Amino acid sequence: MSATRWRRRALGLAVATAFVCGSPGLAMAAGSSGSGGPSSAKSDVAAKHKALSDAKQQAAAEKQKLASAQAAVAGAQAQLASMAATARAAIDRYNHALHQLRAAQTAADAARIALAAAVADVQQKQAQVNAFARASYMSGGPLGAVAVVLTSGGPAAILDQASLLGAVSQSQADMLREFAYAQARQQTLSAAADSAEQAVQRITDGAAADRKTAMDALAGQHALIADLTTQQINVAKQLAAQENKVATLTVAQAAAQARAKAAQERAALAAAWQEMQAAGDAMPWATAKQGRVALKWAKKELGLPYSWGGGDATGPTLGAVNEDGNAAGVHTVGFDCSGLTLFAWAHAGFTIDHFTGYQWVEGHHIDVGQMRPGDLVFFATDTSDPLTIHHVGIYVGGDQMIDAPHTGANVRYDKVFIAGFIGAVRP
Repeated sequence: MSATRWRRRALGLAVATAFVCGSPGLAMAAGSSGSGGPSSAKSDVAAKHKALSDAKQQAAAEKQKLASAQAAVAGAQAQLASMAATARAAIDRYNHALHQLRAAQTAADAARIALAAAVADVQQKQAQVNAFARASYMSGGPLGAVAVVLTSGGPAAILDQASLLGAVSQSQADMLREFAYAQARQQTLSAAADSAEQAVQRITDGAAADRKTAMDALAGQHALIADLTTQQINVAKQLAAQENKVATLTVAQAAAQARAKAAQERAALAAAWQEMQAAGDAMPWATAKQGRVALKWAKKELGLPYSWGGGDATGPTLGAVNEDGNAAGVHTVGFDCSGLTLFAWAHAGFTIDHFTGYQWVEGHHIDVGQMRPGDLVFFATDTSDPLTIHHVGIYVGGDQMIDAPHTGANVRYDKVFIAGFIGAVRP
């Protein structure tokens, strides 16, 4: 009941009491019935005043509680907006980095091809020089010294020997000069190729950091949207109760608005998630051989215990306390599902994150008919919503995968095509 209605009721009672006390006849009648007379009326007034005071205090407390709940909702909304902005900026940086990475990788590939050609050229000219020096040495002629110079200073030193040049024909001198140029060119191209590879690695590291920032923000949004919806509905109920609007329709409408808002936020989140998935599809493809390598390393871990949060690129590790508060992982060296997959694929030359949801967008989505050994297979509580993915394994073939299923189990073979299977990804 609101403070205003309490005031009205108390005022009516006070007026009624005053009227009764002001009527001698009624007062006598009351006294003759043994109700206590004026003292009883005063007690009633005091009780009503106390009830009014209690009601005011309760209303103030409820108002404060509502204000706190509304502040919490506002704070959560601001946090959600901040996460969305962070994700958006990180996704933009990630996409930009991928464009740079493709260009840098093309340049690095071209540099390596040029270097390979230079190495082949040097090897060819080296063979010619070696044959030239060997023939000269065997003949015992004036060019025998070429062999000595080659072992000490290389072709450049030969060209510096004025006395020797007089005994070397023009064609032989050109051969030695070309050999020296080829070696110098090889060194230049080798440095250029190394620089190009370093540029690729820098961009790759930056892209990985941006991808992780984006995925962390998206995961945070996903968790917060559900909490925020619940908070908004609770605030609506509190507001209805405080205003004494018991009408279910009012609460239902507020709850529907909260859910509609959450649906919009989930749609925006899903769009961002799809963009990350599209970015993953633009990454280099793993070969069938690399898939077999990843599977081989996963097989080595069969029988190892599950440890929530356990495992990295180098092998099994201690885990952590899981989301349900189970601390078994803290004392267990092993793998969780995504720890096993990142370990196996690290040995195949691919770096993926230690979070099942992230791994879904770190590769190419494969049709069931195209799956091959080593592919990652994923499971979700809602197969229409990748944001509900909770488990991943490594495809073996047929209807089998190797996975680290849950606390208390070991790394083992399990079936793939079961309820919850949402799809496959190839790094």
